[in-house]
Amino acid sequence: MGLNQAPITVMIENHRSGLLWKLFMANPEMRPMLDRIGFKPDTTTSRQQ
Repeated sequence: MGLNQAPITVMIENHRSGLLWKLFMANPEMRPMLDRIGFKPDTTTSRQQ
């Protein structure tokens, strides 16, 4: 696999299963960091699973 194709496979897997986002958010340091830089949960729409 070429170096430029690796990010594509990661994005496809994240879209397919949400695995990478779930792993990212499972890190206890991520939520406080996102809050600190101003990210807020989107409460306006429900996400499809």
